[in-house]
Amino acid sequence: MQSDETNDVKTLATVVRAAIRRYFPVVIVCTVLGGLAGYGFSMVSGRSYTATSSVIVRPAPGNPLSPQVGSSSGNQLTVSMATEVSLVTTPVVAAKASALAHKTLPGPNDSVSATVPPSTQIVLVTYTAPTAQAAQDGANAYAQAFLDFRADNAKSSTDAQLKALNSQLAAANTSLKTAAAQAASNTDPRSYAAQELQLYAERIASLNNSISTATSASLDPGAIVRKGVLPTSTNGLPAILLVVAGALLGAIIGGLGAVTRQLGDKRIRSADEPAIDGLPILAATTTPMHLLGAADHDDTATAALSETFRQLRTAVTTSAGRGTVVALTSLQPSKPSGVLAYNLGTSLTHAGYHACVVDLDTSQPPLHSQVSAAAAAEAGLQDPMAGSAPDDFAGPSFRARIDELRATHDFTILAVAPSGTADGDAGASLADATVLIASENKSTRPQVQSARARVLRLGAPALGLLCVGPVPIVRPNQPPARRTAGEPADAPHVVHD
Repeated sequence: MQSDETNDVKTLATVVRAAIRRYFPVVIVCTVLGGLAGYGFSMVSGRSYTATSSVIVRPAPGNPLSPQVGSSSGNQLTVSMATEVSLVTTPVVAAKASALAHKTLPGPNDSVSATVPPSTQIVLVTYTAPTAQAAQDGANAYAQAFLDFRADNAKSSTDAQLKALNSQLAAANTSLKTAAAQAASNTDPRSYAAQELQLYAERIASLNNSISTATSASLDPGAIVRKGVLPTSTNGLPAILLVVAGALLGAIIGGLGAVTRQLGDKRIRSADEPAIDGLPILAATTTPMHLLGAADHDDTATAALSETFRQLRTAVTTSAGRGTVVALTSLQPSKPSGVLAYNLGTSLTHAGYHACVVDLDTSQPPLHSQVSAAAAAEAGLQDPMAGSAPDDFAGPSFRARIDELRATHDFTILAVAPSGTADGDAGASLADATVLIASENKSTRPQVQSARARVLRLGAPALGLLCVGPVPIVRPNQPPARRTAGEPADAPHVVHD
């Protein structure tokens, strides 16, 4: 179980690396676009600043937090403070703040709020504006306006209370005089007039006491304990963080897109992984193919191509014993297998093996027409079909010829028609093993799976894949090109497909 999980992780890592490597420009573009989007968002969203003033409120008559509430239960205090804080954003306070600031508050893009820290009598007045100065001025104006509002409420409430008490006192004095006149004509202290006189005297004393209490009551609404200071930073994330966040998000989206594209892309790329569905890539090259000669093995211009066939030679000689017939058959889009078989035969001969090449690729012009006699001899190029009908290699007599070559050579290389064709199947059935030729970045995984199953049924299991780029093709309407061992590597017959 742990081994399976490890393999899954390795496979995922391989896919991710391949996706990033292949679609790296897309990831870079997404990263840049994400960064630009973050920068644009920071510009469009606009900047704002916030300043806060702290106001301590004292119990004042006529306000939710009055002297009576200030000395009562904590629950009543909480309710009173919640009521006080809700008054900060009322139109009356806004009008007073506007008068203090000499402009309309809050502005079109401004906002004001107030909160009460738990278990305190402090109101935090917060003002947000597009500029730092406007935020500071707004917070201080609202804090002072709130105190002025509380002071006005206290004065209005006290004045109304004193007016009512003085009116009651005047009425009580009038009634006292009337009762005194009536009591003067009756000397009996138990008379109604005498009792009424005492009652009014006590009433006047009580009113005078209430007037004295109201007059001496504190009208202090509170104070600003901390004025709003000039903000030094904007609200929200800095622009640089938005740019970085946008770039990271863009990179993630680009990476996910690349991985998704990689997973959905069934084309074969030898640089992405060393094997395709368990079938190893024996050798790979994107160098344009041409027919190698003896001089090409020491030519620096063709070193990469020579190295490819040395790798293929090593893979064949280590996977198949001597006396083995190896067929080279192409996937779609097809490649001329004769050129590749010829180069492999040349490489084997150069390494000291007794090898021969048999051209059975009926989809292309004969390989003998493309090389000189000396080059054909160097590669061990055989022509067992000379004088035979095109379909003779499918019969028992031709199979006997292949058996003779198997017995007299270390390796017999067959260049057969593309896999899936009748001639391709017939040619593969003559071999002991096959090498599947894949077109780099064109052939697909399903084609590999189909060809692998096909050659296995024909009794010639696949040794692996040869991934190649352009291969020379001799067009039927053109005379076949010839190349001797002394010709340069970039002969005219090299055609880019």
